[in-house]
Amino acid sequence: MSLFNVFQVSSSAMTAQSMRLNAVASNLANADSITSSDGMPYKAKHVVFEATPMGGNGDLSKGVRVRQVVEDASPARMVNDQHDFRFAFLPDEH
Repeated sequence: MSLFNVFQVSSSAMTAQSMRLNAVASNLANADSITSSDGMPYKAKHVVFEATPMGGNGDLSKGVRVRQVVEDASPARMVNDQHDFRFAFLPDEH
């Protein structure tokens, strides 16, 4: 594996992890949100990675890329916040 391929693989991993960190930051920022910007209950986002071939010439090196960003599929639960006097629909905790 050439040094250039090493940098390509590393770069792809850093880009993918950057997307995951953005999703985590969004999830943390909206952890106590009742609704998202579209008026629906906020659902956590999860980043799905997949391996992708890098380089060429029959090189076996693999990088990573973001396949998709999916919303949490767990059902919402109703929570009564005594301090806010509103009902929040939050995903079930695992």
